[in-house]
Amino acid sequence: MASIFSAFANAFQSVGIGIPFKKQAADIVFSVENKSDYIVLPIVPADLPELAQPQNNETFESISGSIRVIGLMGLREITIESLLPAEGKNYPFARPTGSSAQKVVEFFEKWRRKYIPLQCSITYGNGDVYIDMSCLVDEFTYYSDKVGDIHYSLKASEYKLGSELNSLLKMAAGVRNE
Repeated sequence: MASIFSAFANAFQSVGIGIPFKKQAADIVFSVENKSDYIVLPIVPADLPELAQPQNNETFESISGSIRVIGLMGLREITIESLLPAEGKNYPFARPTGSSAQKVVEFFEKWRRKYIPLQCSITYGNGDVYIDMSCLVDEFTYYSDKVGDIHYSLKASEYKLGSELNSLLKMAAGVRNE
């Protein structure tokens, strides 16, 4: 019996949709900045998304050879690939508080059309934070399989307002710079 369970768990893990019958280690939540609308991804990938943190270093050619100059930190990027269960599907590895597939797709489509940045928060079960950043969804692709599950890929990059624009927005809102 144990070997059947292990084979089943390994099969699901190999396709990257989580480890069944094991408590998920994290929650992935996307929200609008003011938290008025949010979604919880129903299935957390077996491996949390890789967080890319580029540094914009540059190389210059000089008379004495190449010179490498340390650049400023670039914008962080994440990619999430997972599954949204079809309506009525209750996978044992799905988050009990996860949003429906329809709500997840509608959420991303709605806020991308409105040009509103999102907040991406990935937290472990013990409350530790893996990622908490404002982001723009650069790409959201998905398709429905034979049983109605939606497979998707989401690419997001960190969103930062420039200091001048931020100051102008504060002035327009009547907030003093201190």
